[in-house]
Amino acid sequence: MGAMGALEHAASIPRMSDALPHHPKRPMTLILLEALGAGLIFVAIVWWTMFSGRKNGELPAPDTKDDEITPKD
Repeated sequence: MGAMGALEHAASIPRMSDALPHHPKRPMTLILLEALGAGLIFVAIVWWTMFSGRKNGELPAPDTKDDEITPKD
């Protein structure tokens, strides 16, 4: 030991080599493609539900005068 209590350290830190090469962009690309696909499916479902209604739009309101509230003077 030295005078100031310093410890001896190894010359270098031993490291294990990677068995498989890294492909950091591949998983992110896959996640982005899945998100894009889910977004397209969502937009298709919304589009289909918005524009798959009746051919001439909504039915007209029934002509019932009993349901109407007339203001009293």
